[in-house]
Amino acid sequence: MISLIDVTCHGDAPLPHPVLGQVSVIFRTGERVGILARPGRGKSTLARLLCGMDRPDAGVLRRQGRVSWPIGSSGFLHPDLTG
Repeated sequence: MISLIDVTCHGDAPLPHPVLGQVSVIFRTGERVGILARPGRGKSTLARLLCGMDRPDAGVLRRQGRVSWPIGSSGFLHPDLTG
């Protein structure tokens, strides 16, 4: 299970507003979730948080158990590319 509790993250660029602002969501074990949004809306930032590549600027991110492929693999997100 992965829990995000009031997670805020500004992503890579210093923006006046966060890419993710006070997001709270629970991904339960065995769930399959797709994330669809327009460019620049935080999909890659969320993926980087879920796989442990980044940490939130505020809030709590809890991962219980393992994160499966492809999110759990170290080469999932190239630092120069987006999701």
